[in-house]
Amino acid sequence: MKITVLSGGVGGARFISGLLAVAAPDDEVTVIGNTADDIWVFGLRVCPDLDTVMYTLGGGIDPERKWGRTDETWHAKEDLTAYGGSVDVVRSRRPRSRDALDPHRDAA
Repeated sequence: MKITVLSGGVGGARFISGLLAVAAPDDEVTVIGNTADDIWVFGLRVCPDLDTVMYTLGGGIDPERKWGRTDETWHAKEDLTAYGGSVDVVRSRRPRSRDALDPHRDAA
């Protein structure tokens, strides 16, 4: 079954986690994330809702705040090493276009 979810941040991430827990192994889940709260800060594109979903599904969400990475203040150096930049730095390298966050854009 193909399932499409419109998602915001904390609540959307929790919903997706629950959905994935009950979805069949062959179900295809597509998430359309909220980008209305995205902002450019000091030249970096910050996408709080997308990050919250990513960190929640990846197991790295801060369990007390329910947003941001666990101990994220202390992981900047590791992010730079692991990803070639923090998530925001990597994302900011993309062009400032409407489809800059489309993961399939460069596949063709």
